[in-house]
Amino acid sequence: QVPRQGGMGRAGSGSTADLYPAINPASAFGDNWARLEMPQGKKAKRVYAGAHHFCAVLEGGVGVCWGRSTKGQAGIGSGSVGDAAGEMGDSLKLLDFGDEDMSFLLGFAHTCALAKGDVHCFGYTFTLLSDPPSAQP
Repeated sequence: QVPRQGGMGRAGSGSTADLYPAINPASAFGDNWARLEMPQGKKAKRVYAGAHHFCAVLEGGVGVCWGRSTKGQAGIGSGSVGDAAGEMGDSLKLLDFGDEDMSFLLGFAHTCALAKGDVHCFGYTFTLLSDPPSAQP
């Protein structure tokens, strides 16, 4: 199914409106597919999906997350990102794990990253364990 729900920034479209409300799968792909804006000069290598948030591993060993973050699960504190204009692209918080082979595991209200053999978790019940590392823009 085409990801289309824009609520809480899940679609990363800069809006809370649903994408393709009258969906016709044949017309939703190719040039019609909504493209998410990543930070300038960074290409996504892998994308991971949670219940209401997403994370991507980018070139250079950094990650970004967007969508619902009511418990800090997107690594941005409380709130949502991607549901208003100007919140994607260079506005995304870079999570600097320094490992291009890193991976994410996303749950309902938490995120864990595996990088350089270490596990970093944040979000619900993990807020006291660690905060995600930040990269300087």
